[in-house]
Formats: sequence, structure tokens, C-alpha cells
Amino acid sequence: MKMTNVPLYDYFDIPNAFMRGKYAPATASFEISWSGIINRKQLRDDAVGWGGEFAETAAKITFTAQSAGFSYTSKETTTQRFSIIGRERNGSYFREALPLLS
Repeated sequence: MKMTNVPLYDYFDIPNAFMRGKYAPATASFEISWSGIINRKQLRDDAVGWGGEFAETAAKITFTAQSAGFSYTSKETTTQRFSIIGRERNGSYFREALPLLS
């Protein structure tokens, strides 16, 4: 998954963000790649109408952000030793069959 120059609000700190205080316009870009399926799991709960298929994988992430004369770039590609990607269905889509993750 790759997104470039996603517009964001830089609220400077968490309390200010919760209060929707002053902010500066910002952008962020990131790329995530998943590889090497380690484990697969299908989950289903008929009582609440929810189900999904998930794959445990490794992932690599790069990230950059810019705001008001400040920028941050991850130094290296960060490798996650545990990540999950999957598909789920709920509501009126729950009864449809899920295609298998490849």
C-alpha cells in the first residue's frame, strides 16, 4: 500500500488534538509491503454477523511527514516482525463467501 502527500492536520500534541485546538497543515507519505505468509486464520461469528480471513506476515514500512518547516523521514525501512493483513465481511455482506487471500 502506498500513499503520497496525504493532507493532515498537525495538532502538535495529543491534548490539543483532542480539544481540536490550533493546528498547522501537514502531509504524510508512507509505503507498506507485506510478504511471507507465516500463518492463516479464518474467524466467524454468526451471532453478530461478522467473519474474515487473516494472514500473519512480515511487513516493511517507510514513512515521511512535513509540517510548517519541519520534516521527518524514517532513516531506514522499518521491518515489522509481526503484522496481519486480511479481509472481513459484516452486515449485509456477511453471507457472501470470502475469496481466499493469496
